Amino acid sequence: MGPRRGITWDARKAIVLAMGLLIVSYFFVMNVLFDLSPQNPSHGASQTNAPGKLEDSAREEEKKSEKGPEYSYKGSVCHRIIKDFIVQCGDFTRGTGTGGRSIYGAAFDDEPNGLRLQHSKRYLLQMANSGRNTNGSQFCFMLKAAPHLNGKHVVFGEVIDGFDVVDKMEGAGVEKDGTPLQHKVSFTDGGELLF
Repeated sequence: MGPRRGITWDARKAIVLAMGLLIVSYFFVMNVLFDLSPQNPSHGASQTNAPGKLEDSAREEEKKSEKGPEYSYKGSVCHRIIKDFIVQCGDFTRGTGTGGRSIYGAAFDDEPNGLRLQHSKRYLLQMANSGRNTNGSQFCFMLKAAPHLNGKHVVFGEVIDGFDVVDKMEGAGVEKDGTPLQHKVSFTDGGELLF
């Protein structure tokens, strides 16, 4: 394939494959690609790296929400963007933060391994919830360390490519909840990177 955003697809696959080969004991790495579009001219892909144990449902939720018409982030918006805090996405049923749907039916439980991980830096991914064991399809890109969320929200991944896209999403954000977003940010495509 030809170049994609300044790097050839084969080179990108090689980089992702090299990262994927960094397997530690019983951990695995899954790479998911989101194509996000701030309403303005340019858009781009953000790639995530989600290490964890095989039973981890948070990563599976993110992965399966990319499959099938009923469970897809495609066309959904990032409904909550608070500068220097989070970009919240994943409500593909209502687009307001009041919806979404788990592939497991009802909400799924917090995962102890993900709760032990710290909200220690920008570009981490975490499940959004409304309390203990209420995970669905919503998740957040962290825009800075947020230790007050430790033990309350499952950390399940990290952005490994497309940092500029996350930065652009933050640019559409507001200073506090309740203020309309400056621009619409939506998922134009996504999926799992296969080799």
